[in-house]
Amino acid sequence: MKTKLLLNILLVFLSTYCFSQNVRIENKIMECYYVSYADSGNALKKLINEYENLLVNERILADKSGESYLDILTKIAKENKVEKNPSVFFSTELKNINKSNFKNIQKCIEAVNKDSSLYKKSKLKNLHEITNLNNLDSFKTASILSKKILQVLTKEDFELVFYKMRIFILLEVLNVSEKDFGLYSLTDNKAKEGINNALNIYIDRNNQFFVNNKKVGVKELKIKIYNYEEKNKSQSIITLKVEHDSYYETYLNVKAIIKSEIMKLRTEFAKEKYNKALNDLSREETSNVRKFYPQKIIE
Repeated sequence: MKTKLLLNILLVFLSTYCFSQNVRIENKIMECYYVSYADSGNALKKLINEYENLLVNERILADKSGESYLDILTKIAKENKVEKNPSVFFSTELKNINKSNFKNIQKCIEAVNKDSSLYKKSKLKNLHEITNLNNLDSFKTASILSKKILQVLTKEDFELVFYKMRIFILLEVLNVSEKDFGLYSLTDNKAKEGINNALNIYIDRNNQFFVNNKKVGVKELKIKIYNYEEKNKSQSIITLKVEHDSYYETYLNVKAIIKSEIMKLRTEFAKEKYNKALNDLSREETSNVRKFYPQKIIE
């Protein structure tokens, strides 16, 4: 069974506009991503197409239809899992293209969401109501939340690139086990240990980052996470507080940054101690590396 990380990834499946394809809010949000790249998103568009082909070739998707994508989410709703993981993950391939301007993405999405007429006539409003962060504790499994989302989205919705990308991300998150990505509540005994030494990350309603009450940018956030984990090693613990008015995209970006910085340290440690890449470690060696640089997050 997967943890709150998976539930929050599923929450990112935001909704659709009911009328013309040209004015759907998801298309406008995707444009925000494209224009944030120096090449107007050409490399990203190519990557999305190639990754979709990979999923079809590896028989994870039956084909490129929205119905095939809907089938994946339906399976999660029924079984909390998928039958097969892709040979490579989308985020790994995404690192190989030029970086986007994250601040520009945020500003653009904010502008899109301020269009109240677009919002009120969209499924986005319905999904916000059922996936409000304040109600997250009522969803005990990804299966329950997926069923709620499937009440809103249809196979036509999954014809959109916006939702296809979210399935790409979901496939990766399903591969992250509860044990590896230690997510605890403040009532867990494990969470109480070392809490005074924790690195505290906060996302406000304006999607700004704060580390130990100090406002930081993406670059500084990465540095602080890396330095903290490097110093505290097995005693590391990160608290993450998110205002319910903030965007799920921002939340997911912060989660990805945390994972990425810890993976850097694990990679370095594996090379130093075993002279191996992470993927070449034995089960025991992998366990040792994860214990040395754990991923413990309190929400």
